[in-house]
Amino acid sequence: MTKGIPMAEWNSPGHPATRPPQAVSGIRHLSRCWPATIAAAVLASSPLPATAALIGILPATPGGTDYQAYYDDIIDVTFLADANYASSNNFNITTIDMGGITGGVETYSTMTMWLAEMNSANGGAGHLGASGWRFPYTPTADPGCSDQITSPYVASWGFGCTGGELAHLYFTYDITTTNEGPFVNIERDSSSTSGYWSSEISDAYNVSYQFRFGTGQLVPSTQTTGGFSYTWPVHDGNISVVPLPGAVWFLATAIAGLMGYSRRPWR
Repeated sequence: MTKGIPMAEWNSPGHPATRPPQAVSGIRHLSRCWPATIAAAVLASSPLPATAALIGILPATPGGTDYQAYYDDIIDVTFLADANYASSNNFNITTIDMGGITGGVETYSTMTMWLAEMNSANGGAGHLGASGWRFPYTPTADPGCSDQITSPYVASWGFGCTGGELAHLYFTYDITTTNEGPFVNIERDSSSTSGYWSSEISDAYNVSYQFRFGTGQLVPSTQTTGGFSYTWPVHDGNISVVPLPGAVWFLATAIAGLMGYSRRPWR
C-alpha cells in the first residue's frame, strides 16, 4: 500500500486512484498502484512467522510432523528436538561415549569441540543448514536464585533460577525429565546429577553452569576432570526462516524509488 494513502481510501469512489485512467491521470493511477501490487506479491511470497510458543520446524520428512528442531518465539531461540543428539551423532569426536543412557555425557571442553564440528558439518553450512549452534545461555547474575556466590568467582545458583534458556523451558513449559513435551531424550540418566552444560562462569577457574531438568536446579560445575554433563545445542533465531535473496531486496529498493517518484508533482 502506498504510504500516505489510508487503506480505506483506496476503494473510495472519489479517490484519484479509482478514477478511470485518462491521459495523465491514468499514468498517475498506474504509478501509484503497481508498486504496491508488486510489494504485496513480494510479501506474500515471503514466509511469515507463526504465532505460537514452541513451533516445530524442519521436519525430517517433507510435509511431515517429525520436526528436527523447535523455535521458541518468546525468547527467539531454536532448540534441537533431540536433547541428547550427541549420543547418536558424535560429529567425528570419537571420544564421545554414544552407548547406554549415559551416552553423550561429556566434559565441557569435549562438547565445545563437538559444537564446532556441528557448525562446520555439511561442507560448512552447519547442521540443519545452520552454523551458529552453541551452549544454552544462563546469566551470571540471577536475583531469583536461592544462592549467590561472590568468591572466588561471581555466580548465581540453586533453585528458582529462571533467567537461563534451559530454565525458560523448565519454568515456562514445565519441561522435565518426566514431561518432555515435544522433545526427546531429556537427561536420560535422570538418577544422576549430570544435567546440561550452559554458559561459562569463569574461564580462570574452568567452571560453567549446569542445569538439571530433574529438579530445576542450576549448579556450577567444573569443565574438565569430574565435570560431565549432557549438551543441548541451541541457535539464535528461527533457523527455518530463509533470508530474502539479494534480487528481492533489489526489487524492494526499486519499488521504494518508484513510490517516491510517484509522489512528485504532475503537470
